[in-house]
Amino acid sequence: MHAPLQGIHPSKPHVAGTGNAAELVTLWHMKLDTTQIFDIVQTPSGLARVHTEVSPLSVEFDIDDQLMNDPASIQVNYGYSSKYIAGPPGTPAAVTTAAPNDSSSHTYWRTNPARKLRPCDPNLNVDDPGCGAVDNTFNLQIYVEIPITTTLTVINQPPVVKPFTTTLGVELYFPYDFTASTNSDDLAPTALPYGVFHTMVIIPQGFGTPSVGTYKVSYNLTAKKMVLNYFPLTQDQRVAANAYTGYKAVTNNLAKSGKQWILHANNKLQPTVEGEDVSSSFKAWRYVRSWLASVGADGNRSADYASTVASGAPSPTWLNDNGPDMFTHEIISGWIDVPGGPALPADPKKWPTVRQLDEFVATVMNYPEFGLIYYNVVWDVKPNAYRIRMSPAQSITVEQWCAMKAQDSPHADEGNGFPTGSPDTGWINSQGKPKS
Repeated sequence: MHAPLQGIHPSKPHVAGTGNAAELVTLWHMKLDTTQIFDIVQTPSGLARVHTEVSPLSVEFDIDDQLMNDPASIQVNYGYSSKYIAGPPGTPAAVTTAAPNDSSSHTYWRTNPARKLRPCDPNLNVDDPGCGAVDNTFNLQIYVEIPITTTLTVINQPPVVKPFTTTLGVELYFPYDFTASTNSDDLAPTALPYGVFHTMVIIPQGFGTPSVGTYKVSYNLTAKKMVLNYFPLTQDQRVAANAYTGYKAVTNNLAKSGKQWILHANNKLQPTVEGEDVSSSFKAWRYVRSWLASVGADGNRSADYASTVASGAPSPTWLNDNGPDMFTHEIISGWIDVPGGPALPADPKKWPTVRQLDEFVATVMNYPEFGLIYYNVVWDVKPNAYRIRMSPAQSITVEQWCAMKAQDSPHADEGNGFPTGSPDTGWINSQGKPKS
């Protein structure tokens, strides 16, 4: 039998994403095939026996960013038969058989899928509600309720036909590599990390626990193409980021309020699924680390980058750059960012001669499947002038990120992270005019 089934789900549309109102975004497609043969013998007499075959139970469906399914995507193919025999072998007193009722509908229901991810950085841990105890696993519990017709045959009596429903199902916990586009396997019956859920209504309650004669499972979890993009911007993004809005713009990177100056860059992160913007459905996970270095008369860095605090202090640490608001305790989407540069005194003639390097690592909050990216911003300041350069993003692995956290020097700087054509403001003075 093959038919789309009904399921419980919020009445939001499933889309690849438009970047507007929050929508449910399909991230994975799951296909699961299982064959199950159960035998039960009532002990100690052995005068009642049950043989049930589920061959096959094939289910495939989409899974969204809320770890729920899209009802329109569900397809099920199943075969089912069961026989209950009461009485001595060879001369049974009663036989009950069960088979699907083709003329009725089928209902698909399950608990939500879940992941438990434990990468090397605990700040990237994921614990979906209902996830299992084993690290780096994807969990599924799938149940299909089907209508059946039972026929009871008793010696010297006419057959009794009754409608029932029964539930076919499987619980599966499999190793999950969130960096892979496909997680799949054919599991050996003797090495299954699974639990079995099934109901056979023709068996009296408390009859016994089924022994598994055959239990075969194959699964294929395919991820959509999830990408995190980075765009260094040349336009002032303070309003979009709701940052430094009390300052009046002098340039796209310099703003002033009274005698206070703020120097800032502008950039944008954009998560996409299959090329479509899904920013409205996710939030940014971003960490930052800042360094300072002195600059010589020739305008080049004259020393290695060091801590942003006192000389000789420990190397700067990575800080959460999109954490909860101190008042509302909510986390904003954080896709637009206006990182701030070196502190500037009120008198531009007293601006320091210094270079600041800000390093950033970003991904999608709770979804490292989008991958991690690294990028940086270099700020040059001298009396009455500034210059800002922004690197392109580079993809990094979680393992690279964890190693980077232990480094006592920048991962990349202006000497190795800025290919030709990278955004560069050139030298600009406090009036917003180019300066050599």
